[in-house]
Amino acid sequence: MCIADALELLLDRVEEDFDCPEPRVTEELLPFSTGLVALDRVCGGGLHSGIVTVLECPLPSHARSLLFSVARGTDVPTMLAVDDLEQGATWLLAGASGVPAKLIEQRELSERDWDAISARVGVLADQELVMTEARSAGGIEHLIREDRSMILIVDEPGRLGPVEDVLWWLTQVAEATGVACLTSVGDLSHLTGYLKSEMVNVTVVPHTMGGRATLVSTDCDDGFAVAHVQVAMLVGDAS
Repeated sequence: MCIADALELLLDRVEEDFDCPEPRVTEELLPFSTGLVALDRVCGGGLHSGIVTVLECPLPSHARSLLFSVARGTDVPTMLAVDDLEQGATWLLAGASGVPAKLIEQRELSERDWDAISARVGVLADQELVMTEARSAGGIEHLIREDRSMILIVDEPGRLGPVEDVLWWLTQVAEATGVACLTSVGDLSHLTGYLKSEMVNVTVVPHTMGGRATLVSTDCDDGFAVAHVQVAMLVGDAS
C-alpha cells in the first residue's frame, strides 16, 4: 500500500487504543463473587477482572443453568449476552422463581406459580443486570466498552462464530477493559492451541443422577480444587 494508506491505517489503530476506556478494576482488585459458593471456590474466590473463565461442560443444559445462576447471583453490574432476549428473560425468571421455564413459555401457570413469580420478579428486576442479543462479537464488544458492567457472561459462544475465535476475542476484551468474562464450551480438548495461559478453565462433570455436578479446576491458587454444585436446570437456584 502507499504511504498515505499506511499512515491512515496506523492512525486508525492508534486512535482505537487512545479511545480505549480504562480497565474496570476495583480498588482492592478482589475477585467478584459469582453467587455460587462452589464456583467461587474453584475459581480462587470468584471471577477475576481482566480474566476469562471457561466452563467446560458436555451438557448444554448444565452449562446454561450455571451461567444464568451467576447472572442472578452476582452482586456487581453484569451483562448477559444471549441469543434471544425473551427466552433469556424466561430462563432468568424460571431460575429465580422455581417455576419451570416451559410453563412460563407456554403460559400454563397456576395460582401458586404466579405467587412464586410475583415474589421474585421485583428482586430480579432490581439487579444491576443488562441483557443483549447482539449478533456478533464486535457488537457485544461495543456495548461492553460503553457499559459499566464488571462481568460479561456469554451464553452459547459458538453462535457468534468459531469457538476458538470467540475465546480469543473474549481475552482481548477482558484485557483491554478489565471486565471479568464467563462463558462455556462443550469440549476444550481440540482448542488447547488457542487457549491463553491467563484463562481459567473449570471442568463441569455432571452426575449420572439428579441435577448435580462436580466442578474441577487446576487454575486456582492451591493448584487443584474440587467442589460440588446443585444444578438448577433453569428451574430453581443452584448452590
